[in-house]
Amino acid sequence: MNAAVRTMSLTDVRCFAGQHRAELSKTTLLVGENSVGKTTFLGCLNALGRLAGLDDLEDQTNYFDQPPFSMGSFETLARPGATSFRVAIGLDGGPFGQFALRFAEGAGASLRETELELRLTDSSSESGPTLTIVREAAEGRSERWRFDGPAFQFRLDQSEISYAQPTTWLSRSIRYGQLPFAGDWREFRKRVDHTTNQDLAGFGRFVNFFRHRFHAPETPLRIIPIHPRGLEPQRIYAFNPLVGSNGRMDLDAINDAGRHLNLFNRIDLRRLGPDTFEILVDVSGSLHNLSDVGYGVSTLLPFLKALASAPPDTLFLLQQPEVHVHPSAQAKLVEMMARSDHAFIVETHSDHVIDWLRILVKEKQMAPSDVTIIYFERLPGDPSATRLHRISLDQRANLSGQPRTYRQFFSHETARLLGLPP
Repeated sequence: MNAAVRTMSLTDVRCFAGQHRAELSKTTLLVGENSVGKTTFLGCLNALGRLAGLDDLEDQTNYFDQPPFSMGSFETLARPGATSFRVAIGLDGGPFGQFALRFAEGAGASLRETELELRLTDSSSESGPTLTIVREAAEGRSERWRFDGPAFQFRLDQSEISYAQPTTWLSRSIRYGQLPFAGDWREFRKRVDHTTNQDLAGFGRFVNFFRHRFHAPETPLRIIPIHPRGLEPQRIYAFNPLVGSNGRMDLDAINDAGRHLNLFNRIDLRRLGPDTFEILVDVSGSLHNLSDVGYGVSTLLPFLKALASAPPDTLFLLQQPEVHVHPSAQAKLVEMMARSDHAFIVETHSDHVIDWLRILVKEKQMAPSDVTIIYFERLPGDPSATRLHRISLDQRANLSGQPRTYRQFFSHETARLLGLPP
């Protein structure tokens, strides 16, 4: 069963002072002013989803600093004054119910995983067993990793671990059944100093736990972030820009979506040489180079391409897909997402995106539970801090849970336009 992200939690990340938790739906909108953490929210979710897949991870890769969310190192990610930050996602399906990581500053402001917490799913209860790996600094000796799990605890010296990050170690070792000391308690006793019977018992329970209870994800989380700038219009590309994540090009699906949005009549790809391509767009009965048509086409083209090739149950992360797009196309885009089997988290400044989701709920084309609005409120007393509010919809598409500041600017604007006091 493919896992789906249901909750997101951030603690001491940039503008999020303390812990902030958000529940996600099939379609989740992130709304609020500029620089209140919406893109940070998306970037952290994208990074943690990649790490939670435990799929061939690399020690030296900063998964928080990958396009389109290049968020830098520890000093640009942690809340000013914080010595660590924590991110967590809650999941439905798959082997994990929760995946959480705490980071501290490593060498050169790099990210150093100091605590990994995995709550496993358990069909017999709502909350399954938890595995925690904690890095412990010991005076006068090398760092140790402490493993806490159901009915076991033991420690390993860093010198016995081939990797610098717990997620990499799980990715490369446990995922492929390569347990420490090959799971042999005699090797453990021989190579670990000052071993006690309690240590041996803890190691034995750890081995039994991983052989019988622990299952790494069969497939990584299916998360596709879409670059907010779309596809850079060029007359000639040195690669095929319409090939999807599955390695194939589905022009029919792209064209069907483009016509539904009234963006274009047809897109075609012309091969000019072994490695040179031209995108041609029909918007008025004849084909034109992509550089010669409106930016709305190039803005949405990467999303349409990804949507055509995405595997089932993909989570798309979108940043302001309404840019350069007419409100009528925004409405059709919302309808397209609503009818899709995928999930979407959309950062938006468009009233049309919000209103059309409400229309679909009111017309019973979507269930209220399929839509969540997360409002990012800048705190009046601390403009560097953000608070999250979950706004839900009822059967009549009325909003519930919004604070007083939600849409305050628009209310004042309307009052001024009508000549009324704010």
